[in-house]
Amino acid sequence: MHKLYYVASPPTKSNHCYEVAVIEKQLIPDDQAHNQAFQKAGYCASTVQDASQIAAYADQQGWPVHDAQAHVNDTQVGILPQARELVRWLYNDAKLGQISPVFELGDDYVVAVMAEHVPAGTAPLVQVRDEIALKVRNEHKARTIMAQLQQTSALTLEEKAARYGKGARLITVNKLCFEDDTLDSAGLAHRSVGAAFALQPGAQATVADDNGVLVVELVAKNRAEPLEDVVAQKQSLQRLAKLQQPHAISQGLEELAQVKDNRYRFY
Repeated sequence: MHKLYYVASPPTKSNHCYEVAVIEKQLIPDDQAHNQAFQKAGYCASTVQDASQIAAYADQQGWPVHDAQAHVNDTQVGILPQARELVRWLYNDAKLGQISPVFELGDDYVVAVMAEHVPAGTAPLVQVRDEIALKVRNEHKARTIMAQLQQTSALTLEEKAARYGKGARLITVNKLCFEDDTLDSAGLAHRSVGAAFALQPGAQATVADDNGVLVVELVAKNRAEPLEDVVAQKQSLQRLAKLQQPHAISQGLEELAQVKDNRYRFY
C-alpha cells in the first residue's frame, strides 16, 4: 500500500518547509494464518484417500492443483523451487496412490499423491507416442522444406526468403564462436553452427536443425592468431588435466564396477 501526500498550493509568502512522505506497507501472513493453513493441509493429508479426493478438497478450499514429474535427483518439482524433501519421499517411502504428509516447502504447504511410477528403461509406446509423433511430423516438414529450398539453390538469402514466403526470416549474426550452440532468434542450433564453420566465405548450407530448417551463409571468417607462447598454454592445459584426473578415474571405476548411486535417498 502506498500513500503520497502532495502539497498542491502552499502560501506564497510563507517560509515554511513541507515534507512529503511515502508510506509503504507490506501485507504478510502472521503466525495464526500459517497455523490455519497448516491445519487445513494436515486435515487434507489425513482424510483424503486418492487424487480425485485431493482435487475435490482443493477445489472446495480454493487451492491450486498441479501435475508435475519428479526425477530422482531433482530439487525442483513443477513450480516448487525447494522440493528436495518431497522428491526423497517419492523415491523412498511413497507407494502408488499414496497420500503424502504435509510438506512445508518455503512459503507453501504441500500435500502430494504419487499418481504414477515410470520404471527405468525403455518407456512404453503409449507414454511416448505424442513425443514420437511430434518428432516424425517435424522430420517430414524438414524434408519438405529442404526439397523446396533445393529449387532455389542459385538464389541469395534475400531472394530465397522472398520466394519461400510467409514463415521465412532473415537473421544476421554479427559474432559467432566455435563453441556456441545457439543462434539469435533460432534457439538451439548446434548443427547450423558447425555447418557455418565448415563453409568458405560466400558459401551456403541448408541444415535441418532442432527448431527448423536453416540456410546458413558465411559472410566472413576471422581466424585466430597463432599462439606466441605455446609452452605456457601447454603447461596450463596439463595443470587442468591433472586437476580433472581424480574425478575422471573415479567415474571410470564406477562405470566398470557398475556402481549404483543411491545417495538420492539421503540428500
